[in-house]
Amino acid sequence: MRRLHLPSWAYTGGWLLLGLLAVVLEATALVNAEPGDTLTEMLRPAIASHPAVWFATLGLAVWAVRHLWCRRP
Repeated sequence: MRRLHLPSWAYTGGWLLLGLLAVVLEATALVNAEPGDTLTEMLRPAIASHPAVWFATLGLAVWAVRHLWCRRP
């Protein structure tokens, strides 16, 4: 299978669009102010449920930061 070669601005634009969508959804939920409607309120019980889940979430966050911002050019 051949890899699709797109210009770098397409990937950057995709990540920015995804981030903007997350901000809009979270801001809408915060303004709405109903219990359990924000992403944080939904994920907190799952993350705090077991130490293994907490460590897996921390590992995923570390991997994401390393993958997205600490790569060599």
